Amino acid sequence: MSIHSSLFHQTADFSTDAATGSSSATPGMLRRIMSWYSAKAQAERDAAIAAFVEGRGGQLTDAMEREISQRFGGFAG
Repeated sequence: MSIHSSLFHQTADFSTDAATGSSSATPGMLRRIMSWYSAKAQAERDAAIAAFVEGRGGQLTDAMEREISQRFGGFAG
């Protein structure tokens, strides 16, 4: 099951509260969207780091780890 289908497979309840007019499903839906976006961004970052390491011989060194931290912001590995 893909990330998309696993996050959005649940049946949403789009009922509204008559007093406030707010949707009870909105916080859960927004949370799933943000979670999906965050996972997608992390996967793209991981792929970019993997390509960077492969392009430089495939072996992670201390110097390469420092460069990854500078380029991609954060720790490698």
